[in-house]
Amino acid sequence: MILSDQIFQKHNVKPTWDKEYIETLKPEKKMLIVVGPQGSGNHLWAKILGLHFDVYGWRVLQKKYWEAHHYEPFARAWDDPRVLEFPKDYSYFVTSCSIPYVYKGGHRVPPILEFIKAVEKQDVKPIVAIVSRDKNIIELQQERVRGKTTLNDACRAINEISDSYPDLHIHFLSYESLYLWRKPYLKFLNDEMSFPIAYDKMSKIDKILKYDANTKYIIDPGPQKLDKVVNKTYGDSLNV
Repeated sequence: MILSDQIFQKHNVKPTWDKEYIETLKPEKKMLIVVGPQGSGNHLWAKILGLHFDVYGWRVLQKKYWEAHHYEPFARAWDDPRVLEFPKDYSYFVTSCSIPYVYKGGHRVPPILEFIKAVEKQDVKPIVAIVSRDKNIIELQQERVRGKTTLNDACRAINEISDSYPDLHIHFLSYESLYLWRKPYLKFLNDEMSFPIAYDKMSKIDKILKYDANTKYIIDPGPQKLDKVVNKTYGDSLNV
C-alpha cells in the first residue's frame, strides 16, 4: 500500500481528486493520418504502423497481403468525415488512404482537410505523414494497375494541406528507406513523430518486408560511360 492510501484510510478521507489526477497521466490522444499517391505503399505502411500494441489500426490487414480500402477501420470517415468516431481504451490511432482512392466504383481524392478538422474537433491531435516512393516506379505502377497516372492528384492534395495548415509539421515516410534501414529508420520515425512504432518487433517487420515490390521494376542498365571514370579513380588514388 502506498503512503497516500494509508493517509486517506487513517483519516477516513476519500481521494476525490484521484480520477482527475489519473486523467492527467493518460497520454495525449493522437491520430497518425497517412496519405500518399496510389501505389506508393499505403497498405505496407498501414501494416507496419499498426503493429504497436497501443495503436488502434488496420490489424486485419497484417494477416493478409492486401485488402480493399473499404475494410480499413476508418473507411466510412474517409467517405464522410462527419461520422468519424474513435474507439475507447486507445490513445493512439493510425489511418491511411491513397490519393485518389477507389470510391463507389470510381476514383476520388479523399477529403483530407475535412478529415483533419474532424480529428481536431474530437480533441485528438492529428499527425500527418506522406508516403514517398520512387517517382518512376509510382508512375509505372499506376499505369499498370489503373491505366493512367494519378500522381498529380496527390501532389495537389498535399500542397493543399501545406497551404491550409502552414504551421503543421508534415512528415514523410520513405518506402526505400524502410526497406534499406528497417529498425533504425522506424526508431527515427517513432522519435520524430512522437508516435509509438513497434520498431523492436523485427521478426514481424521482416516478414512484412520479405518481398520488395520495387524489385520487379528494376533492370540492369548494362555498362555506363561513368563506369570507366570511376574505376580509373582506384588507380589514381594510389598516387595521391
